[in-house]
Amino acid sequence: MEKWAFVEIDRERTAVAKLQKRLDMERAEHTAALDRSRSKYNAAQTTIEHLRERIGALQNSVETLNHERNRESAELRNARTDLDAAVRQAAGDSARVDQLRDELERAPRKASTRQKSSTRSKRQSKESKGGDT
Repeated sequence: MEKWAFVEIDRERTAVAKLQKRLDMERAEHTAALDRSRSKYNAAQTTIEHLRERIGALQNSVETLNHERNRESAELRNARTDLDAAVRQAAGDSARVDQLRDELERAPRKASTRQKSSTRSKRQSKESKGGDT
């Protein structure tokens, strides 16, 4: 073969080697970029999983708080009902106390009236017995 054929083959081998080296470098860059992307993806998946667990825990907490709030609300309604009943009872008791106080205030008048009439009756009875003898 002639010298120029060897030079041409050498140039092509050099060009192929350069292209192969460039291809290897780009492949390495893409592989590194892919690895970084996979790492980011895996980190995001891990974060998502942690967030799902946290959301689940928060939902359980919210449900627990809702149950407690509903229970306490029912207790409050019951306490309010009991308080209303106690207030009605107290009002009734107060009215009864007022009634008894009024009766007590009127009672001495009736008793003194009874005593006077009883004393009169006794006197009249003695007089009628005394007058017969």
